[in-house]
Amino acid sequence: NLWKQVACGYNHTAGIQSNGLLWVWGNNQYGQMGITQYIKNIYPSQVSQLQFTNLRTSRNHVYGLDKFDSSVIQTGDDDTPFIDSSIVWNTFDTGAFHFIGIKSDGTAWALGNNDYGQLGLSDTIFRKSLIQIGSNSNWSKVFCADYSTMLVDSSLNPFTFGINSYGQLGTSDLTHRSSPVQIGSNLWSQVTCGYYHTTAIQSDGTLWAWGQNGSGQLGNNSTFTTISPVQIGISSWWTNISSSGNHMCA
Repeated sequence: NLWKQVACGYNHTAGIQSNGLLWVWGNNQYGQMGITQYIKNIYPSQVSQLQFTNLRTSRNHVYGLDKFDSSVIQTGDDDTPFIDSSIVWNTFDTGAFHFIGIKSDGTAWALGNNDYGQLGLSDTIFRKSLIQIGSNSNWSKVFCADYSTMLVDSSLNPFTFGINSYGQLGTSDLTHRSSPVQIGSNLWSQVTCGYYHTTAIQSDGTLWAWGQNGSGQLGNNSTFTTISPVQIGISSWWTNISSSGNHMCA
């Protein structure tokens, strides 16, 4: 089989094949695989006949962007509210227990767990239904870690919010944020988040990282945590990055 995208949850994996069909495997304790039997599956199982263009996983869910109507289709437990399938999305991302999506009109909307302000709604209240984040309508990208979020506007300006115990928001402090805060004046083209660290590629192709670094996951030849973005190496040819847990690949 040919795969065009794969996403990994805590104990499950989902992939989109080249024909757009969604397949899942691993733990299914919470129904995250979208199949009727709540048992683990060691082989990929197809989820319906729907075709998808984008894929994300959270702890107990799989989210897919429908190829034909740009709605978000969700599988998993009922503890996290489901998303109205009539909404048209440009893009979305998920944390451990929260969802952030950008609609076709450029507005950003949030749903789910909000213990650390990761929904960006200026509070820490759990949301059972979608709530708009501020009034901006120029959001273009969103990136979620377990308990934090970064939104990037159409001019590539980054705004972060949520947990900040290790400086993973890049705000030069350890203060949690419950509303979007801009990180300097740098322009970011791509961002990826691990457990408590963040890595990003600027618009000039340079690679930057910040947050927890106990396992050397920032790639800056140290194991010291940093609370603001630091450049990794001197290359300006970085084109793709990926982070998970306590490591980063670029």
